[in-house]
Amino acid sequence: MEALRERIDAMENASGTEIWETLKEFEAKLKLDLFDIRAKEKEAEIKQARERQKVQTIRADLENLREQVHAATSDFEKFKESVKQKFEESGLDFQKAAGMAESAYKESLLNQEICIRDLIKQDYTDLNEIKQITEKIVKILLSCRTTNIHAILQSDLAVFASKYVKFTRKALWDHLHTYDIMTKAKRGWRDDEEKSKFSAKIDDCCSILCNLAYMTTKNFHECPDIIIGHFLVLLENFSIDLIEEDQNKKDFDWILTCTFSWADNLKVAVMDALNKIEIRQVKRNAPNFEKLYYMQFGRVVNSISAHFIIKHISEPSVFSKISRILSKFEANWNIDEYGPLFDALYDSEISTKWLLLQTEIFAYESTKLLKTDGCFAMTLVELGTPMRFASQVTMFIENWAHRFEHEVAIIKNAEIRKVFYDTGVILLDDFCSRIYETANKMYLEPTWADDVYQVMSSVWEIRRIIALALASWPVSSEEVQKEYETEFYRLAGMISEYLNDIIDGMDDIIKASYPTVAEKVRKVESTFCRVLKCLANVVSKASESTRSPVLNKLLEELFKILGVKFEGWKHSNVDLVSSIYNAIYLDIYPYLDGLVKSGRWKRDDAARSAITHLDALMKRAATLDPSGELVRIAFKFQVEKMLTELGIQRTSGHTFHDYQILAENWSKFHG
Repeated sequence: MEALRERIDAMENASGTEIWETLKEFEAKLKLDLFDIRAKEKEAEIKQARERQKVQTIRADLENLREQVHAATSDFEKFKESVKQKFEESGLDFQKAAGMAESAYKESLLNQEICIRDLIKQDYTDLNEIKQITEKIVKILLSCRTTNIHAILQSDLAVFASKYVKFTRKALWDHLHTYDIMTKAKRGWRDDEEKSKFSAKIDDCCSILCNLAYMTTKNFHECPDIIIGHFLVLLENFSIDLIEEDQNKKDFDWILTCTFSWADNLKVAVMDALNKIEIRQVKRNAPNFEKLYYMQFGRVVNSISAHFIIKHISEPSVFSKISRILSKFEANWNIDEYGPLFDALYDSEISTKWLLLQTEIFAYESTKLLKTDGCFAMTLVELGTPMRFASQVTMFIENWAHRFEHEVAIIKNAEIRKVFYDTGVILLDDFCSRIYETANKMYLEPTWADDVYQVMSSVWEIRRIIALALASWPVSSEEVQKEYETEFYRLAGMISEYLNDIIDGMDDIIKASYPTVAEKVRKVESTFCRVLKCLANVVSKASESTRSPVLNKLLEELFKILGVKFEGWKHSNVDLVSSIYNAIYLDIYPYLDGLVKSGRWKRDDAARSAITHLDALMKRAATLDPSGELVRIAFKFQVEKMLTELGIQRTSGHTFHDYQILAENWSKFHG
């Protein structure tokens, strides 16, 4: 959030578009930050619930202690009165004796403090000696609970505890290795003596760790959690060491399998040691020992998973690999009791890196693809049954969408999954922008007129792929589909502009005074030849799904242009106008009819309307031609159809003779 604020502050006189693009850039990161905040809030709620449970336990203890204190106070007052009475009966001064006793008590406390300081400033290397020293210190602290001696020595006790926690943990780990505890549960003990020796040292270590925990926390309630943590941190470090051993090339699935197995073996030793600790507050937590153990073990799994991910962050498949492995283990994991195993993947830092990796891979692959020659060319490929035409670009998007959805589906957290899907839509939108830039560069190339149809086909096909692939995504794809549709029609507009230029060039020649009629006729013929070539390119190079949309858009624009221009051409030389009629009625219309009959083109209403409008204009103009030549050309198709019904396979080549034949046989059409 701070980075976004700084970026916006630095954007002086920025436009609304620039600010919007900046917000889009930070959108995924902000969503992850929001999720992180919510996760921390949830964690805080869980922690508060635990604290409330502890408070309730402590409150019950305090209530019990209050009753004991009340009873002790009452007994003390009675005892005090009896002592005072005996002093008076003996003729002694009670107040003076009480003062002497108080002085002796204070001196005793000072001696206790000095004793503890003497004990903690020395160095110890023997585990049994450390056990005895910690027990002695705790015994003194317990005897002085009503004083502030613990507060006075707090910092010194913390240093002492930290030092010997490390010492004890190392001794514990060496002991576990000596007895090969990771596999001992499977092998069994050689005899009871071996098991007894192993358990004795474990018990000593747990006793020391429990005493050290009391020195820092001033209570025994947290001892089980702390001791379990000491055991599991050893297991965690061992698993991380395996990950770091590159020369062994350990597979994470194998590492995690071993970690789970070792944790089960280690649990037996930990539970046995905890049950032997003769402290009331520790005993009270005995039913929860296993739950405490596996809750901490879940955090260990998340920790080593995160370590593996960070170490192999450059591998594109690392996240999906970890997800699949954890899913396998989570099937036999009590999530409600022990918490999830996927927290490592949902850590803000790791999920952000995962998201960035997806983005970088897509950007790299798409950039490389769009620089490849012929990436928009349609080829017959086997993508399912039956085979169909597709370009490298469309295959890339189809494969990416399938792979992306497969990876995101592994994510169990709905909010993180939503962020990934939102990012996927942004990437598809960005890819459309890249196509836009690529198409603009292609426009400057001499082969553009041949290539643009393939680009249009790819764009339309991607739009179809997005509609199908994103239908199951929990985000709307309408906007990004609209982007591709807009790009499709923009490219169609570029072709229309190309055809416009051709028609405008012909229009200039027709209206000019200096070329001869023959030259103008040749210009008309060459122009419509180029128009036919353009339409043929669409038919041959566009995919089946995009051919009709492309043709409909082009023909709508083409015939609108011709309709406007024809108003200026119809009064030209009859030979020149005849060449226009020949091109349209003998070349363009038959070609389009052939496409319709073969099923390669499905006309839409807009294209049909534009074609019909030009046809009506030209036929009306043809009826005003005194030579009848334009009528013959304009109505040639209808005349041939009627003559065919009469059994005459071809026209006579003379307009009025054909009409005479039709007139003589007119009754047959109504018979």
